[in-house]
Amino acid sequence: MKTHGPRMNRERTREVLDKLVITAVKSNSRGIEIHRTAGTKDSAWLERWRLYTGGGIVGNSDQVWLSPIMRAHGHAPRGPYWNKGQLEKALRAWRRGA
Repeated sequence: MKTHGPRMNRERTREVLDKLVITAVKSNSRGIEIHRTAGTKDSAWLERWRLYTGGGIVGNSDQVWLSPIMRAHGHAPRGPYWNKGQLEKALRAWRRGA
């Protein structure tokens, strides 16, 4: 399978976060943690999400997954994202609360 250029890795993921001005709260071997505020004006809470940037047992270091750290409010993992364009589109939707 031809990849048509570089796939995703931690550095390319950071570039997308910087472009969208999304702050990385924590970064470790599991991925990059990001936060967003959800709810209404009167009842707001903080949601913790992680961008899994590959590695693991299968070594799938060329894709990124967006997943809530605590499975609350019916959110499921999203992805895989294979390039910066896909990840950027997904993070824009994530930021809107979709």
